[in-house]
Amino acid sequence: MSAEMKPPRRPRGPVPFSVVDNASRQALAAELGDGEATFAHLLGPHAGLQAKQRELWAKLTEECSSALALMGGPASVGVTSCLRGEGRSTIGIAMGLAQSFRYGRTTVLVEADLEKPSLAKTLGAKAGPGLADVLRGHAELDSCIQWIGKKLGLLPAGNVGADATRLLARLTAGELMSELVERSDALVVDLPPFSGPGVGVARLCPRIVLVVRADSTPVEAARRAAGELERPPVIINRASADVPRWMRSMLRERR
Repeated sequence: MSAEMKPPRRPRGPVPFSVVDNASRQALAAELGDGEATFAHLLGPHAGLQAKQRELWAKLTEECSSALALMGGPASVGVTSCLRGEGRSTIGIAMGLAQSFRYGRTTVLVEADLEKPSLAKTLGAKAGPGLADVLRGHAELDSCIQWIGKKLGLLPAGNVGADATRLLARLTAGELMSELVERSDALVVDLPPFSGPGVGVARLCPRIVLVVRADSTPVEAARRAAGELERPPVIINRASADVPRWMRSMLRERR
C-alpha cells in the first residue's frame, strides 16, 4: 500500500476528517441507520483493507455517508485534491463503500488518476485490464470492471504506460463516463489532482468533492481550486479539533 493510500493516522485523537459536526451527524442517524457493526462485517471480504485498519475504514465510510447525505445523496461524485498526498484516493474508496454499503447502490469506483494509480492495490484487485485499455480500444468496458463486492465494482487504471496525459484527454473528449453511468446506480471517480489534465476530467463529474489536507495544503491553492470548481464541498483530511480558520470558513460557505 502506498503512502498516499494509507488511511490517515489520528494524532491527538481527532476525527480522520470532518465535513459535519456532531449535531449534524446525529440528525442524519435516523436517515442512514445505525450500521457500524454491519460495516465492519461488510468490509471484511476486502483483502486489501488489512484487518488492523478495518475499524478505521469503517469510520471513514461512516463519515463519507454523512457527507453524501449533506450533499443530497448524489449518485455520481468525483473526488479531487489540490496536490498529491492529501488522502484523495483513500476518501474516494470510502465514498465508494458508503455508496454501496450504506445507500445500497450498485457502485463503480473509477481509477482515473492514471499517473499514480493505487486503488486496485489497496482493494486487493487486479491492476488491469482497465480504463487505459478501454480508452485505447484494446478491451471492452464490461470485461474490465471487477466486482469486488456484491454491489461494488472497480474499473482500475489498467495498462497506462507513458500515455497518461493523452489517455485523460481521450476520456475528456469521449462518452465513456456516460457509459459508466448507465452500468451503475452510483459512480465514484478517483480524479487526478486538480491541475493540468485533471481539470478537464473533473468537469466531467456533476458533483465534485475537494480534499484538503489540514496543516499542509497551501491556502491559495485550495481557494483557487475551490473557485474553479464552483465552491465544491470540502473534506478536511487529517483534521484536528483545531481546524484552521480559513478551512472552517470554506465549510461554512458550503453548508
